[in-house]
Amino acid sequence: MMVAKGHDIPDAEELFRALSETNTSVKLFFVKSEDVEEAMEKMPKQIPAVPGTMRIHQVITVAPGELMVRDVSCMCTTRKQFNCKCFNTQCFTFGQKIETAVSQTASGGNPEKEIQWESPELIGKWCILRYDDDLYPGIILNIQTTHVQVKCMHRVGSNRFFWPHQDDILWYLFDDVLELIPPPQTVTKRHVEVLKEVWNRLTR
Repeated sequence: MMVAKGHDIPDAEELFRALSETNTSVKLFFVKSEDVEEAMEKMPKQIPAVPGTMRIHQVITVAPGELMVRDVSCMCTTRKQFNCKCFNTQCFTFGQKIETAVSQTASGGNPEKEIQWESPELIGKWCILRYDDDLYPGIILNIQTTHVQVKCMHRVGSNRFFWPHQDDILWYLFDDVLELIPPPQTVTKRHVEVLKEVWNRLTR
């Protein structure tokens, strides 16, 4: 609108100044490029990804390196109540260690929740994902920035699965994958089942 009325906006600083003069209720901040470069130099080489980034609608921090995130924004923050637990608030600390669940699920232990999606070793691994509130096992075929391509089995009953005649290959958000699992066990000539203790834990 400003440009249409003849106001030149040659750079970010001028945009910030022009918007500030409109008395907008939106809080505006101008960060200089040198400040960004300085922050980049101080940034650790490896930073763990915040789980479910694509679904997060609200992020709150009250301490360095600690975040509270929600899929649905909560208005408690307008009343300065930053530590509320509304809408399934999740806490995340950048210092926490994130590991794959491969070794633990294979040995029957309790898996870590997060998967290192940057690992090329995930290709060909079995996983279990949630689709339309049902669980399905499948094999990871490919990984992109926020999605994973999985060849899924079809379901015929509670913890009974089979390969369809036509491959069911789709892209899913990382959040849709619950964990990595050992290969399903054969129960009939055509059907398999997910390891019982894994299935029971995920369907409790």
